[in-house]
Amino acid sequence: MGNKVSLLVNCLNEVNNLKNNIIPLAHHFDEVVIVDMQSNDGTAELIKKLDNSRFIEIEKMGYVEPARKIGINSCKYDYVFILDADEILSEKIILEINRFRKGEKTEFIGLVDIKGLMIPRYNSMFSQDITWGKFAPENDKQLRFFKKGTVEISSKIHLGIKFKCNMEVVTLPFSSGYYIYHFHSATALEFIGRVVRYAEYENTKQPGKNSFNVTNAIKAFVKEYILSGGYKHGKTGFALAYILSLREFLKGK
Repeated sequence: MGNKVSLLVNCLNEVNNLKNNIIPLAHHFDEVVIVDMQSNDGTAELIKKLDNSRFIEIEKMGYVEPARKIGINSCKYDYVFILDADEILSEKIILEINRFRKGEKTEFIGLVDIKGLMIPRYNSMFSQDITWGKFAPENDKQLRFFKKGTVEISSKIHLGIKFKCNMEVVTLPFSSGYYIYHFHSATALEFIGRVVRYAEYENTKQPGKNSFNVTNAIKAFVKEYILSGGYKHGKTGFALAYILSLREFLKGK
């Protein structure tokens, strides 16, 4: 007996990413649920052409977690796979999903019912694949495929989905070809824009000298560039360390 799987994507003005990344994957799922924050780029018209899709428009929220919660609750099927519009799946993941939907033997059978499943994410930063530091696959593990009853859903930033207590967690091996490929940021300006946007929600809202944090900024740079091997990516590694330090700087004390 097969299993039905919903693909959930949250987006805002991502029509090109949807065309390039999500539409080609749609036939590997039983439904595609798009939760959109009032895009004005033709996203609605594009998605409504898909036979197995549902388009849900919500108000702009500033960050994705509240929209994730709405999306998960809106999915028709118990098994949910989440992608961002700027992500694609490795061939190995696609193969396993197709087997899972057919009820065939697969790495997913059993795991998503009784265990927590984490999938490595392989990031492209400034057109360079990242294998060291915070954004390396071994450090960027994502909860993206699960059965609804096995997770808890929060609307807080960066805390959206987590496994319920006492669940054994299994991480699929990146070395075996299991990963989500993420076109993270094409330019430094794009990444900095994200950091500044998130800072509006992460900042402690303290005045004066407490509105920034020099100590944590320095620590973040040293950790990313030196201790975690970011320097091995050359200029890109330096840029990532600098931007991550900026994020800590903007959080405040």
